[in-house]
Amino acid sequence: MKYRLVVNGYGSQIVIGSIPEPMYTYWTTVGDASTLDERLFPNFNKDGVVLDNDSDPDDYTPENIGMWKHHNDMLSMCSPFIDYIHLKVYDENDNMVWATDTIDPVYNRVIDTNDFDKGHYIMCAFDKKGMFTELYIETTEFSPDKIKFHSKSIDSIEYLDKIIYEGKMRKSLNDDSQRHADEDYRRYKFIKNT
Repeated sequence: MKYRLVVNGYGSQIVIGSIPEPMYTYWTTVGDASTLDERLFPNFNKDGVVLDNDSDPDDYTPENIGMWKHHNDMLSMCSPFIDYIHLKVYDENDNMVWATDTIDPVYNRVIDTNDFDKGHYIMCAFDKKGMFTELYIETTEFSPDKIKFHSKSIDSIEYLDKIIYEGKMRKSLNDDSQRHADEDYRRYKFIKNT
């Protein structure tokens, strides 16, 4: 039988990327924060298409930082927060057979940006609410005891990272959407490791 697992919640699409020192210096000492917001988080239409012209990553200058999603050479993921998650499992007839708002990950990978190599970085997050993913599990009968979770903590914020059923990874959560809603919240921070 095929079962459908739906992951809803509140979480983030988050990226971390290295940036050149002149870009870090410009935006932490000279650059205007409102201009930075416009460049990192351009406007989109309802279909997720960028309305503003985004810069080519190869053309970046200290002032031309480019859209937030391009700063992802260190990390890119989209997942719900562990504490704000809703999972539901449906059978082939769309009957809900299991639901939970509480998970206990069997493994947590810790990422601390203070441990990155010497350099300059930017972390950007696009917090969102809604469905993060749905996946299908084929098994004779779904059992909650056979589902396991991995999490990833990024600077002490814990996210759902992987779903495992009967020992097989079912989905690495990574959503590249640009959903916008009233609940969306954008944030960023610059990191300097010496």
